[in-house]
This record gives sequence, structure tokens and C-alpha cells, in this order.
Amino acid sequence: MTLARTQGLIPSEAALLERQSFVSHVIRQVQAQLHQLQSGYPNIILVQGDNWTIFGLGDGLLDFQPMRDGCIDFFNQVGSPDLSGICVMGPNFDRMLYVSNAQSAGTAVLTRAEIQRLGMRWVP
Repeated sequence: MTLARTQGLIPSEAALLERQSFVSHVIRQVQAQLHQLQSGYPNIILVQGDNWTIFGLGDGLLDFQPMRDGCIDFFNQVGSPDLSGICVMGPNFDRMLYVSNAQSAGTAVLTRAEIQRLGMRWVP
């Protein structure tokens, strides 16, 4: 019975705001790295995502949608053709999640097969 009463409270409004704040923080950090991109090469920015359970993204980044949406919005705003995508690493290297930049062009465009060969999971 107690569980039924608390289910409507999870995640709380404060938790949702904190999660959005964290996504915004990550995007700002990614933006600060754009000056390092090398034209004519694939460029993936890696983001460390350990301990994201406190931000409501779930154990193993199960609720990745807010981060994915933040990345897609960022790609659309920045429009960097040299950025292949953003990879978010959880506690296990083999569970990396990759968000592709639809704005990438030329040699920066990576295929799903290439991403899988690098050990990342493509997030549609």
C-alpha cells in the first residue's frame, strides 16, 4: 500500500529539475571541447556518466532519453559538421551509449557498424 502512494511521487519535481540541470551541465562541457575537433577526421566527444542514478537516469543509464534529447538539441543548435557524435560512458566500458550527430558531414559521419566496432551502443 505504501508503494502505491509513493509511486506518483517518483521522480519528484525536484529530481526532474536536477536531472535537467545535469544534462545542461554535460552539454556545456561538451561545447567547451568543440575547439579541439579536427576537420577531416571522425570526432567523438566522450562524457563520463558514472553515478548518474542520483540524477534520475537510472542504473546503467536506463533512462537515457533526457540525455539523448539534450545531445540532439545541442547538435541542432551548434550544427558542427566535424562532430561525429557524443558517447556517454557508464560504469562499464562495454555499455557506452553513442548519440550520432545528424549534422556531421564527410569523414566525420560514422556508420552504426563503425560505432559497434568501437564497442559503443548506438542510441537512435
